[in-house]
Amino acid sequence: MNFSEVQIIGEDETLRGSKSRYVWLFGGIFIFLCFLAMHYSTVYLSIYSFSFQIPEAYT
Repeated sequence: MNFSEVQIIGEDETLRGSKSRYVWLFGGIFIFLCFLAMHYSTVYLSIYSFSFQIPEAYT
């Protein structure tokens, strides 16, 4: 194993490490946004379901 092979392996490990860090970062942001969307969609659904109820006088 000469020096050029060691350098190529080192660069590959560096790229793999930074790539996995970006995958974790963007994955975490995506999951956080999904939780926010689910939370606010349930809030909006509960607000609109209460405001659009049929009054009991019409039933």
